Amino acid sequence: MTAALLAISILTVAGLPLATWLEPSLGWRARTGVSFMLGAGVSTLLMLSLSLVGISWSPAVVLGGVALVACACVPLARRARGESSTTLRATPLSLGADAATFLSLGGYAVFATLARPWEWDFWAIWGLKAKEFFLARGVSFEFLARPDNFFAHPDYPPLLSLVYDFVAILEGRWDDRWMGVLSVAFAVAMLAVMREELERQSGSPVIGAAGTLALSGVACSAWVGLGEGPLVALASSGLVIMSRGLRDDAPRAIAAGSVLLGLSALTKNEGLSFVVATAVVTVIVSRRRVLLAALPAAAVVAPWLVARVMIAATTDVFEGGFVARFTERLSSPSAFFETLAGGRFERPLFWLIALVALMLHPPAAKRQRFLIGVALLQALSYIAVYAGTLNDLASHVQSSFGRVTSHLAPLVGIVAILAIGAMLKTDHAVVVEGKVDVGHER
Repeated sequence: MTAALLAISILTVAGLPLATWLEPSLGWRARTGVSFMLGAGVSTLLMLSLSLVGISWSPAVVLGGVALVACACVPLARRARGESSTTLRATPLSLGADAATFLSLGGYAVFATLARPWEWDFWAIWGLKAKEFFLARGVSFEFLARPDNFFAHPDYPPLLSLVYDFVAILEGRWDDRWMGVLSVAFAVAMLAVMREELERQSGSPVIGAAGTLALSGVACSAWVGLGEGPLVALASSGLVIMSRGLRDDAPRAIAAGSVLLGLSALTKNEGLSFVVATAVVTVIVSRRRVLLAALPAAAVVAPWLVARVMIAATTDVFEGGFVARFTERLSSPSAFFETLAGGRFERPLFWLIALVALMLHPPAAKRQRFLIGVALLQALSYIAVYAGTLNDLASHVQSSFGRVTSHLAPLVGIVAILAIGAMLKTDHAVVVEGKVDVGHER
């Protein structure tokens, strides 16, 4: 566990100057979470770039490279200017909710580290590739290009596997016993961002704390060791920061959110569709900011896209007549959507409460139309993949529906939490106004 904790600490410190430069208005909580995620991105891009130019990994090269990037960002961070977010005074209710969130994270930490990551996808994809890369002292493009390794999904982006390799480099050997700690780290980072952004955007420490507690259920991914947790952390953190930037016309927040979104595309293919959905929705809500919202993300993921072209990696669901399968399945939409309806939602009560909150306060949908638009387009992209999948539709839905809906849950949850906050604020204002009126009558 020591190597994993040391890796998390190093990545957080390394990402701090970059986080400060990108978005200097972040408070200490969000800055800490963003720093870890950016540090993971820096190490990933460094290790991938070293492999692309044929330089083998070693502790000196990798740690030296990460330190060099961090030091290069220090002068930029010192010159960065931004109005720091105001930390509101904590209340007993907010402190209680924060304590409950810590307990939730503590329970998740125990769950995630009881044993080695146990999911099949860790053994056959994320962990397997990390081990192969570590043994090769670099991203093994030969391993990825071999046809008999198709089961390991060579098309999957490398961020999580390379973060595992960063831990292995510190330890000096491959040992996946404590890799579950990284799932906890991404959950903590996401919730740190949510705690600040929800308080900042609602104007209430109680909503910030209680909303973070509500989101802890989706941040603490049940799929320990897989890409779901990091994807959700990176995409939701980037989007909530970007939504604030678009609403307040804050270019730095938009760019910072875009960088995190690009890192989500370095984590799973679904992150790339998040980038596309974000660009499309930004054209609708703030056309003049579309380049700022899209270009940083595109620049972050570009090295992996180059590597993917080099190994001619393809995504299995798009092979062998995707359009024909798509057309055929949608020719009988009732059967198609009936199969989708049989998919298993993760945390159905969370979804129910979130949707009820949105129905009770429709203005929230308008105010948060950016997040809602991205969630809707992302959902449509998943439906399109199901319609054209090469696999048996029913088995594909049963094996993946819970995971892909978990990608959308934080966005719906954020909008619902802010809607609840707005409703409570409105009710409070009405009560106060009523008291004032009564006082005047007297």
